[in-house]
Amino acid sequence: MFLLFLSFQIAYNLTLIVSYSWIQTTRGYYVPRLYEGIASQAMPFFLVANVLTGITNLSFQTALMGPLPAATIILTYTLTLTAAFSYLMKH
Repeated sequence: MFLLFLSFQIAYNLTLIVSYSWIQTTRGYYVPRLYEGIASQAMPFFLVANVLTGITNLSFQTALMGPLPAATIILTYTLTLTAAFSYLMKH
């Protein structure tokens, strides 16, 4: 079960990288700075996302949680990843 979850997380993160790379190549449209930053720094974003995924997996038994706690963890994961990468972009 853990390997399935881990493979899903890796596929999800790689999908984000491909999506942000596509956004970067889109010209003539307004693109948020965070998207451009992620697209230009895809590998660091991927590595930070994987470390955060590992910390989450070591801290919680996500497979045994109910829908509300699991959704809270996903929301916290996404906000933390966005905040961390925003901080790294500024420094």
